Amino acid sequence: MHDNEIVVTEANFQSEVPDSTVAVLVDYWAPWCGPLPAAQPVIEQIGAEHAGSLKVGKVNVDDEPHLGHHAGVQGIRSPTGSCI
Repeated sequence: MHDNEIVVTEANFQSEVPDSTVAVLVDYWAPWCGPLPAAQPVIEQIGAEHAGSLKVGKVNVDDEPHLGHHAGVQGIRSPTGSCI
């Protein structure tokens, strides 16, 4: 995780996302999803290029299912094709 990346939980969501003083790119992910790590370098690059005006919030949907549901995340596909 880089300097401008934060772990977002239900406990800190309000302060880190809607109340943030900078724009927030929220990455909804799951550790078991194979394709998602391939996107990580792109997300990190976006965060680095916009440091100071944007931060990256990481939401593990396994740990924080309510946040995924609230954001309208309908599913994350695993390498085997199953969805949550």
